[in-house]
Amino acid sequence: MAEVNKGRKTLGIDVDSTLAESMETFINIYNRKYRKTAKLSDLMEYDLTKSLGISKAEMRAIFEETWHEWKKIPIVDSRIPGYVNSLAEKYYIKIITYNDTKDANLKKWLSKHGIQYGEIVYEIPESKWMHCDAIIDDYPKVIDAADRMGKLCIFLRKPWSNQAELELSGRVLKLSNWSEIYGHLISKEVYDQI
Repeated sequence: MAEVNKGRKTLGIDVDSTLAESMETFINIYNRKYRKTAKLSDLMEYDLTKSLGISKAEMRAIFEETWHEWKKIPIVDSRIPGYVNSLAEKYYIKIITYNDTKDANLKKWLSKHGIQYGEIVYEIPESKWMHCDAIIDDYPKVIDAADRMGKLCIFLRKPWSNQAELELSGRVLKLSNWSEIYGHLISKEVYDQI
C-alpha cells in the first residue's frame, strides 16, 4: 500500500472489468451454476440481470463466489501494475468498488499483482465519485454522476457498454485500454486541470 495522501490529487479506480477481468470468472461460474454456455461476447448490456436473465440477488451471489475464486481472476492488462504504481507517485490511489464481501480476497488479488494503493473504498456505484478528483470506471452511470459533479472521468470502454457510451458527455475521456489511460493521467496538463 502507498503512503498517506500528502496533498496529492485522488484518483479513484474501479475494480471489476477495470483492473480485474472478473467477468471471465463470473461467466464461468454462471455457466456452471445454470448449465449455460454464455461467453463474454454475449454481454450486450452493462446490466447483467438483463444480459443473462438473472435477478440482482443471483448476480450478487455469483460476484461473491467470483471473488472467492480470486486466484483465477486475471488482470485486465499485464501493464496495469506498472501504470498504477507510476501514477501512485503523482496521485493518491483509491480502489473504489461496490462489493464489500470481497475485501480480504481483493487485497490478496491486488497484492498478487503488485498494485499499490492508498486505500480501498466500498461505495454504491452512483456515489463513487465522492471519494476522488478523477475516476476510471467502465460503468456509464458512475461516469455520468462523476461528470455532473465536475470530476475528470475516464470511461474504460467495454463491449457491453457501447450503447450507454453514446449518452455520456463530450467531456468524458472515452478510452479503450490502459496505455491510453496512463498517457492521459501522467501528463502535467491533465493533472493541473483536475
